[in-house]
Amino acid sequence: MEQPNVRLEAMTEESLDDVLKIQKESFGKESRSDFLNCISRSEVYSYFVLVDEKKNVIGYYGTMNISGDGELLTIAVKTEHRGKGYGELMLRSAVLSAALKGSTKMFLEVDETNKPAIGLYAKFGFVPISKREKYYGENAAIIMEYDIEKNAK
Repeated sequence: MEQPNVRLEAMTEESLDDVLKIQKESFGKESRSDFLNCISRSEVYSYFVLVDEKKNVIGYYGTMNISGDGELLTIAVKTEHRGKGYGELMLRSAVLSAALKGSTKMFLEVDETNKPAIGLYAKFGFVPISKREKYYGENAAIIMEYDIEKNAK
């Protein structure tokens, strides 16, 4: 099966309904007001959607850049499009976006039970540096770091 042509676009209010559906299926929650706040503050936040040639939203991600550090705040791919490399494509874009905004390191937190995400991050070069117990209810959050400067060489 041939993959569709995809591209990243800035997240807009018009794409939020699709983003919220993916957020709900991925994380069991929706937060329109959080997304609206973040997409209106592009000096700190960068939010993008991955769309196919028909403008269907396949996935999304959001980053924050402050004082030389980037943070991957969220990333998700629509269930039927997982395992096709779209998460890795968006992760590469997120790191590049952080680097272009002057970040030298990138951080993220992930639920310790989310093995596919942890595997993707580790494959990309993120390393675990800390743990927050019971951050996701009963589950801990693993804090991971990616050294943009070191990995750019």
